[in-house]
Amino acid sequence: MLTRLYNEIPLVSNCGKSCNKCCGPVPLSRKEAEILGLGNAATTPTDGKGTCIFSSANGCSVYDRRPFMCRIFGASKDKALKCDLGASANKPLTKKQAMRLADRYRKVCEDSGCVAIYAKKDGFKKEHSAAIMALIHSKKSGL
Repeated sequence: MLTRLYNEIPLVSNCGKSCNKCCGPVPLSRKEAEILGLGNAATTPTDGKGTCIFSSANGCSVYDRRPFMCRIFGASKDKALKCDLGASANKPLTKKQAMRLADRYRKVCEDSGCVAIYAKKDGFKKEHSAAIMALIHSKKSGL
């Protein structure tokens, strides 16, 4: 299921393994935590300064295994997902498309028993990424 979701996210061509300017804690499904060797972690751990532990001077050390939020960042026209450095997809997702993917991601999380990710039924805990919260909570596009 995650692979299908990931394959629907356009590649952010001018962002790569060497960039880590936006790296912070992101929500994880149970499967993503497993893939990253984090057990049942609900978010990527940070170094105490809010930077993801997988971020290094050479960029993301798990780039090929990065979670959903890292993949969708910069891949949408949604302002909440825009890269400050201008990285974007050649054919970015519309806000509506990004919201649909985020809803499907949330379903994957719920179906795999990732109750730790949710503080309540309708959203991630407040310390999780504001962008994913905006996507999941927004229903203004008629979804």
